[in-house]
Amino acid sequence: MLLAGLALPLGCDSEPEPLGDVDLVGVVDSDAFLGVIANDDLVIAYVCDGDDASASIAAWVVASNNDGDFSGASTTKIGDSEIEVSIAGSFDGSLASGTLTIDGKESSFTTRATTGDEGTYRDIQTNVAGEELAAAWVVIGADIRGAVINRQTGDIFAAGNFQPTSSTFSFMELTFSPAKMTVSNY
Repeated sequence: MLLAGLALPLGCDSEPEPLGDVDLVGVVDSDAFLGVIANDDLVIAYVCDGDDASASIAAWVVASNNDGDFSGASTTKIGDSEIEVSIAGSFDGSLASGTLTIDGKESSFTTRATTGDEGTYRDIQTNVAGEELAAAWVVIGADIRGAVINRQTGDIFAAGNFQPTSSTFSFMELTFSPAKMTVSNY
């Protein structure tokens, strides 16, 4: 009788451990930076390749966190074009890895936990014409990728010269006050 009890699987039906709040960063295809912020319910990813001179992609994807697995897609307007961006991946402790697809081109990614000023920053301001300009950056070590997007026109501008130690960023006669992102302040 005692041996029958030993045949029961142990831990097979256990619940996954809660993820909590995470703040991750990684590099995709050597020039685009990926910021991933997440909690037990949501995953928010931002990918950008903007430096001091140019930017061609700045996109957000929001996905559900399904016990550590996530996938989501969004359409981003860049100038006159609409670009499909999707992400699929999973968490392994304080890391996340998976596939990021931008306009049909797949790239694998691995992110790690942030340290110090690293992370994803964002602010949104409205110009005198009533257009929303969304500025966002991913900071990895001393390197920064960022962009400002006019949400109405899709125009994208390089904004890599942001410094996380500064409380403001000036652009096109607007003053942005970027804050490090969390899921709750997205």
